[in-house]
Amino acid sequence: MKSLIQSCLLLSLLLVGCSEEAIAKPGKQKICSYPIEEDSNTNKVYVYKKFGISMEMPDNLASMLLQDGSIDIIDRGTYKLLQCPVHERVGRGAPGTRISWADDTVYFKSFNIKENVDLYIRNEGGDYPTYLIILRLVNKKGQLIDVNIYDEGLITEDSVKGYIKEYIELGKKIEFLD
Repeated sequence: MKSLIQSCLLLSLLLVGCSEEAIAKPGKQKICSYPIEEDSNTNKVYVYKKFGISMEMPDNLASMLLQDGSIDIIDRGTYKLLQCPVHERVGRGAPGTRISWADDTVYFKSFNIKENVDLYIRNEGGDYPTYLIILRLVNKKGQLIDVNIYDEGLITEDSVKGYIKEYIELGKKIEFLD
């Protein structure tokens, strides 16, 4: 009987000790953070048959098909970050370029970059004006495609000229597939 009581006491102490330890030392939360990978100095041609286009861009990018059918083109560090569960991601946004079927957004200014590639700009106005910018393409099947560059912040009066330059450079590198 004495050994049974000792065994029960030992078992209860172990259980209490374990539960106190579990309360006192919660499990470490995983943190997932990868830096943005800088564009490489060498380029390659990325082909997107679904949209009927190709683009020349740095060769260290990754393409990711989204559930809505659009494609995000992102650096490998961002790609790794997006593979992490949402609650474990820390430290930054996810910059990249998105290719999608055009929506019915109306843009107020447009500039032709080359045949079937136009730069569209819309000033959102307000107390702190921001801009929406896209490349609107018409592929050889006559389908409308939007290409937009997204970053961690808004496109403001201070940054709009830099974005326009970046869009024009990208627009010149787009080719249409037969």
